[in-house]
Amino acid sequence: METVKGKPISQLPLCGVFAVAFIAGKPVEEVFELFKDRYGKSNHWQGRVSRRACLAVLEQIGIKFSPVQQGDWKNCSLAKWIDWYTAKGKTYFVETSSHFQVVRDGIVHDQCGSLPIGKVKGRLSRVKRALLIH
Repeated sequence: METVKGKPISQLPLCGVFAVAFIAGKPVEEVFELFKDRYGKSNHWQGRVSRRACLAVLEQIGIKFSPVQQGDWKNCSLAKWIDWYTAKGKTYFVETSSHFQVVRDGIVHDQCGSLPIGKVKGRLSRVKRALLIH
């Protein structure tokens, strides 16, 4: 398991940092430092970031993305959204409540690990926004 500041990433509020690192194929600690430097965070910062900050860092490192149009899924659970609105082989940055995760081929990736949607604790969380990664 990766660590940041000597702690396992699963014990820190790093969902946004993790999602950006996963999409970029970079180590979490490297992306953590990128956020820290870009936003002038102190050494006490634990890793919590906003959606806007995630999008800015994705752009900074050259990741292309586009918003997934909301359409009929306004009040859709993560499990239903994955089943109904994702395409095989595509990668999505998904925001639910106050959590970010990456979805690819029915697998949800966050700082706690990678699990099929049926085993994800937050599978009933409502999807707020999603980006298709190009």
